Amino acid sequence: MDDSGTAIDPLEAPTVVFATHFRFGPNEVVGPRAVASRMLMWVINGHGRVRTGGQTIEFGPGAMALFPWRHDIRYQADGRDPFVIGGVHIVPWCDPGRPIEPRAAHRIDEPLWRNPNRKDAPWPGYEGLTMIPAALSERLLPLCEAAIRHFANGLTDPRVLRSFGTVITSTLLNASTRESPSMPPVLRAMVEYAHLHLADHLDREVLAEVAGCSASTAERQFRRHLGHSLQAWLRDTRLDTAARDLETSTRRVSEVARSVGFDDPFHFSRVFRARFGVPPSQYARREPLL
Repeated sequence: MDDSGTAIDPLEAPTVVFATHFRFGPNEVVGPRAVASRMLMWVINGHGRVRTGGQTIEFGPGAMALFPWRHDIRYQADGRDPFVIGGVHIVPWCDPGRPIEPRAAHRIDEPLWRNPNRKDAPWPGYEGLTMIPAALSERLLPLCEAAIRHFANGLTDPRVLRSFGTVITSTLLNASTRESPSMPPVLRAMVEYAHLHLADHLDREVLAEVAGCSASTAERQFRRHLGHSLQAWLRDTRLDTAARDLETSTRRVSEVARSVGFDDPFHFSRVFRARFGVPPSQYARREPLL
């Protein structure tokens, strides 16, 4: 329902109104802000805290969350390893007959905050703050990063923004976190923990303890549901995270390697090249973050 009580189709006119990367400095605080969008936010690398709706959440690499319509938010970056985040702002309903202003309101005193051409819509399963599971995050990230590239290149054609809004919204609604039958809870616990602790020592025993199962059960879960051994999945996840970090940060290769659990930069370079065909120093694209 909108403010007048009229039912709104959640896939009628969702629109991405802004998408960007943001790099924080050590201990940097941004906010509080009041944001008139549903925002998908994820951590590319680093750590920090986000306060919203009266609760504080710790965020690390790989974590993704969906914030509700007209949410409040305050960011605080870690002092030693400040996070770099990505964000996509979606307005669930933008009047198809009106021009789109490509930005999200961040204060309640902005005219855009209560613009009648922008409204919420029901998203079943996403009524409040929702942490996005790793399997769904992996499907959403390419869409979100593509939206960021469009904004970075100044491409804000309304048809493109509505297309991004529709495909991201439909991906969320067709894979509500209340469902996800493809990943058992034991496996999900291990995957989500691993994404948040890639810099730490991780093996079958560590992840099995996290999930409350035996090491052999942990191994079977990865092979049965993800098609890889636990160690192969960890290696690929670390390398994929490193590749994303190299694309979106200005950190040295050795720093990136340590952040995903490789203490030996020479070994990191060898396995990275085996996976991506080029060494990490050549893969990096030192593009400024917005």
